[in-house]
Amino acid sequence: MAFGATVQKTMQQLLRNYRSHIRYAAGSGICLTFMTMEILAWKSFTAIGVAFTVIYALLLAVLPLLPETASVGLSVLSVVKSLLPVLVVGPSDFWGTWYALGVLGLRRKPLIPVICVAANVMASFSGVVFGGEAPTVGDVGLACSYVLSGLAGFAIQKQTSAMRAQKERELSEQRLRFQTERLENLHVLHDRIAGELTHVIQRSRLWRSDPDVDPAAKQEIQDLEGMVSEVLHQLREQVIEPARRTLESIPVPEIQGSDGERILHQRTCAAERKLAALGFTGRIEIIGIDEFADTGQCLEVARMIDELSNNIAKYGRPGEYLFRITFDTDAVSVLSSNLTLQDKPSDLGTSGPGLHLIESAVKERGGSMDCNADEHEWTMAIRLPRDARPQ
Repeated sequence: MAFGATVQKTMQQLLRNYRSHIRYAAGSGICLTFMTMEILAWKSFTAIGVAFTVIYALLLAVLPLLPETASVGLSVLSVVKSLLPVLVVGPSDFWGTWYALGVLGLRRKPLIPVICVAANVMASFSGVVFGGEAPTVGDVGLACSYVLSGLAGFAIQKQTSAMRAQKERELSEQRLRFQTERLENLHVLHDRIAGELTHVIQRSRLWRSDPDVDPAAKQEIQDLEGMVSEVLHQLREQVIEPARRTLESIPVPEIQGSDGERILHQRTCAAERKLAALGFTGRIEIIGIDEFADTGQCLEVARMIDELSNNIAKYGRPGEYLFRITFDTDAVSVLSSNLTLQDKPSDLGTSGPGLHLIESAVKERGGSMDCNADEHEWTMAIRLPRDARPQ
């Protein structure tokens, strides 16, 4: 039973190999066809010629199952036949040898194909080496044909490898584009949508604290505030935070686009209006944008403005704030500082998904980000080198 199972397993493996290497069957079939035509034409062979023919046919038959082993066998058979001191009358094995050398060049690293090609080239000059004969045009042509067969296999291998590498690059680019889109969506979710919801909550609290507002209206405002807060909480917990964890290990792609200065100006004005509506006084100061800014850094800084202004609105105490962006010859620096509501400024949410996204982008570009909370004041300093690329 065990022997039968082993035989069955072996046959199944051979069948799988045959199916996976079925493309080699066509070449073997062509070589066997040429051999059959020569047998029908010649009809008379020596005993040793018949033996070589049988071995030659068997090797061609098993080549689709064992391409490399059979190809080496065909190469060795050709060398032995050329070196024998007796006349071997039988069908020629040139087609099979050429095919075998091509298969070896296609499937193997250079060492084995080079050895087989070199052995056949030297064997083609056996009459010159052992008989002292002058090399003929036929000898040279046969030797060159062996070299060309091996080179053809190598060329096909290189072409196949290049096509495979191109396909892998295309798939990698598709994955990168997909991840980039996910990253952009995450930025939109956090920087814009979550930021606006936070702004709504802060405005509601400011409105509710107004003594002129009717008490009944205050209750409705509080209910609406609670609903928006719940939506914001679910958005952060169920969407933004899981997406951030998924994207943490993905390199942040280089930002590209147009009209970077216009987008930065729009985000700056929107952040100033939002903070002013919540009782914050100050302005976002931008220095050196005309001389040193480029589109990528303008878009990166625009995202930082969204996140940092959202944090000021969420954790800050209405009053003065400092927000300065400096574009210089070698780096762009962002400095923000504001008063906080917490008794312990160290409890500030300085590790939220938005700051994680900023920190990963800054680190990918070789920059630095420092956060400090002390004496009811929260300070954030970011430095991003110019002409930096993801590392």
